[in-house]
Amino acid sequence: MQATKDGVALQWTIESIRAEQSTPKAAKELLNRLSGTSFTVHLDSHFRITKFEGYHHFIAKLVKSDKNSEKLANAVLPEEMLKDSIELLFDFQPKKKVAKGDSWTVSHSEAFGSFGRLTTREEIRLIGFAEGNKDIVQIKGRYANEKSAILKPNAAPKGLPFEIESAKVSTASSETSIGFDVTKGMLKSRRTERKLTAEFTIVKDKRKLSLEIEQDSSTSIEILDKLPVPK
Repeated sequence: MQATKDGVALQWTIESIRAEQSTPKAAKELLNRLSGTSFTVHLDSHFRITKFEGYHHFIAKLVKSDKNSEKLANAVLPEEMLKDSIELLFDFQPKKKVAKGDSWTVSHSEAFGSFGRLTTREEIRLIGFAEGNKDIVQIKGRYANEKSAILKPNAAPKGLPFEIESAKVSTASSETSIGFDVTKGMLKSRRTERKLTAEFTIVKDKRKLSLEIEQDSSTSIEILDKLPVPK
């Protein structure tokens, strides 16, 4: 992360992606192509993105010039979704001064592919300083309750061959651990484990069908002052 005139510039690199053994071989090959992909993200003083670079290279690397696959990739992994995931990293700060043990609630809004927008409500708690380190405070977060995730569908999702009549989140849970450098006033690390199931009623060729999407993700981010030495 580097300071700029209007905020900060962040280079985000996908170091590795791990797929479960049950993941189809073709899907694993697609995921492996993304290792080493980098994005350059410019954020203002409120950690909102002002410029996002690298998305088109990311899609090209994923689909290898296959136009049909490109349309699907743009629909399943739209640029808006990646940008929202970056802004969400910094969206945990309280609106007033807090002390050890205090809690506050933060609402997030993020793209759920091209299927719609997911709004979540997270309860954040200040744990205290990390053991042996008075520069880093530990912060924990979790969904406030089972109804903390609401999905508003896109009626006609771009790039997908069907319409969406309705959508709901049937299960949702999230656990987040954050390290914040109080000396530098910046995020140091963030790890999130999230499980979510979304149920859709879709319409294709005038027929109603049920579609269920399960998301089980583990995301770990570390902010470095300098670019790491290539392995």
